[in-house]
Amino acid sequence: MRGIYSMDGQFRSDALFCALPQPCLEVQAALIAAPVSHRRQILVVEDHVQVRKMLVRALRQAGMDAFEASTAAEARARLGVTAVHAVVTEIALPGGMDGFDLGDWIRYRSAHMPLVFMTGLTDWQLRPAPPRDPFMRFVRKPFGARVIVDFVMSLLSPALLI
Repeated sequence: MRGIYSMDGQFRSDALFCALPQPCLEVQAALIAAPVSHRRQILVVEDHVQVRKMLVRALRQAGMDAFEASTAAEARARLGVTAVHAVVTEIALPGGMDGFDLGDWIRYRSAHMPLVFMTGLTDWQLRPAPPRDPFMRFVRKPFGARVIVDFVMSLLSPALLI
């Protein structure tokens, strides 16, 4: 069935929906069934508390261990002590280091770390686009939490991790 989830989690079958490819569904099933110690660790970097909490909750419901940071500096500190499998970050972050800068810092240390960039800004395109990267996704706000879950699942797909 095709549809989309609204921000409040309601399913609408009359809306356009880009379904998860089958490998992503298999990844999600494996993540949910995995012992807590084997679940994928996802860092969510977002300065708006409500958005950050919504994303962390959605990722956890999808079988991942999600934790949070509100600035790039806080994210860097977390990344220094925690094994992470993917990062979801807002582009416009407070504190002098934006999401692109954080992504560059992460890429320098881990070339294949899956990154999902999100923004509500319309002028973020002023920065030159990064080269096409199979481990990177961009999403413009507003969006439903399921969009981020789907992107993370697609980036954690076994086909990409080989």
